[in-house]
Amino acid sequence: MHTVIPSYCKDYAFFFSNYFRDVYKAEQKEKEKRHRERLRSIEIQRDKLHKAACYKKSSIQMKNHSAV
Repeated sequence: MHTVIPSYCKDYAFFFSNYFRDVYKAEQKEKEKRHRERLRSIEIQRDKLHKAACYKKSSIQMKNHSAV
């Protein structure tokens, strides 16, 4: 026995498969965007810490140099 699927069911299946594919792609794109933003935030924080460490190191060297 062969089941016949009405054409409107095929249309709905096609519509929803495309819809869910597009939703999935949009979610993945948003996830990648948040990941890039998080990485950028970490890079900025790292750069600030590095700059602060270099400034502190140079100020200590200046104090030691002026004490001599």
